[in-house]
Amino acid sequence: MRKAGIILAAGSSQRMGEPKVNLPLIDGITMGAVVLQRAIASELDFIVVVVRPDDPLTWVSTAEKQKVYMSVCHEARGGMSYSLREGISSVKEKGADCAMILLADQPLIQQAHINQLIACFKSSPDLDYVAAKDHDELKPPILFSRTMFNFLMQLKGDEGARKLLRSSSFQGIGISFESDMFLDADTKEELAVIKQKLSQESKLVHSHSDDLYQDQDT
Repeated sequence: MRKAGIILAAGSSQRMGEPKVNLPLIDGITMGAVVLQRAIASELDFIVVVVRPDDPLTWVSTAEKQKVYMSVCHEARGGMSYSLREGISSVKEKGADCAMILLADQPLIQQAHINQLIACFKSSPDLDYVAAKDHDELKPPILFSRTMFNFLMQLKGDEGARKLLRSSSFQGIGISFESDMFLDADTKEELAVIKQKLSQESKLVHSHSDDLYQDQDT
């Protein structure tokens, strides 16, 4: 089973006023890079990153460019559906059996979240999708079976996958995660909250590492 990831990074960032993927979050790492690194580290087999034609890609390192496929969406200004269709078209060509939609402005999504959705899909391969759930609402990341690819390709304008998830024609399940995971940076205030939470996460990781070293010394 070839598991693809599609990172949607072609948004206009109108509310933020500048490209969100280039915003530094912690230790000089940009928002787009955080999401990309976690996707690369997950059990996804390959990653397609959908970007705007004018994106200089300064947020993607040379090493990361060798691990992912960059797909330019020339009609990104037309709405979310164009980016989705660009990504799905790319993973179809590469023989994906399923594809996970990830948003480049949700840096609190963890590698473990991605892997949990994959594990659920593996255990129930007849499902059309497995989605993350915030209370009662299904949200990205969402893993779609190839049975959904043609339907995703039919979306228009600013339609997202939510239209399909609300349909009774498809069989899927949602896995509940903590609401913090779904925070996206549409405003400076939301960005500040995300930075704070990433800082706390980093401190916990370093603290855990220190404990391991202490255990080894004893």
